[in-house]
Amino acid sequence: MPSTVYACGVGGYPIFEVSRIGDDWGVTDQYDPPQWDPATPNEFSGVEAVTVGPEGLYVSTCCEPTSGVGWLRTGGAYRELGYGVVTDSTHDVSAAAYIGAPLVRLYSSSRHVDLEGAFSLSVHDAALSPAGGLAVLTMEEYDVYQIYWVPNPGEGGFDDAGPLYESETRLDSIAVDRDSRIWIGSTEEPELVIVDTAAGRVETETLEHKIVDLASDASGAYMLITTDDGRITARRFDESTSTVIPSPKVERADW
Repeated sequence: MPSTVYACGVGGYPIFEVSRIGDDWGVTDQYDPPQWDPATPNEFSGVEAVTVGPEGLYVSTCCEPTSGVGWLRTGGAYRELGYGVVTDSTHDVSAAAYIGAPLVRLYSSSRHVDLEGAFSLSVHDAALSPAGGLAVLTMEEYDVYQIYWVPNPGEGGFDDAGPLYESETRLDSIAVDRDSRIWIGSTEEPELVIVDTAAGRVETETLEHKIVDLASDASGAYMLITTDDGRITARRFDESTSTVIPSPKVERADW
């Protein structure tokens, strides 16, 4: 299990570094998010995603402009990356979702690929598998939530193959494990929905709390769940037993 978690507090402030030292977890550092000004806290638009990547920590602010803005923190300073919320990063590839628009951008040190969908789709989240696949969570204009799966992303549309899963229940976050199963969380229902991309099978798992954020580690073996009571829990994807990671109340987390 990874030994460091990054998370943002309720309202997007501050950013916490939570580390395991021996058998205990605790806050080992904290700092301001990008665009935060303590003199004008009401003007801060919040944090949409906290994502650990190979180059550093991605913090994406929401959502003015609508698509959000990604930032990379290295050496104690932020560098603006441009439009798009960096929702996931695996190995050398990162995914930026243009929130409210039908666009996901994949980029690495060598190239970038834009995957677009139908105009009626609004991207809410995107997640990468360790094997290179891409899952995209969208909302269709009639409030139908859809999950798309792109096993080998390239130029073209993320919706070319049609949705793998649809729901009229609000869906908020996704993560992909090393077996390319898509895990889906909702702030409306206290459950996990698991979609097997190979077999098309759908399972559900009832939880005690609703989910506001999901994240996978780079190996696809471990999952972080941030629930609506502000807690972070960690577990293996293939086990149901969870471990609570002690921290202040948070809204987004990754490792």
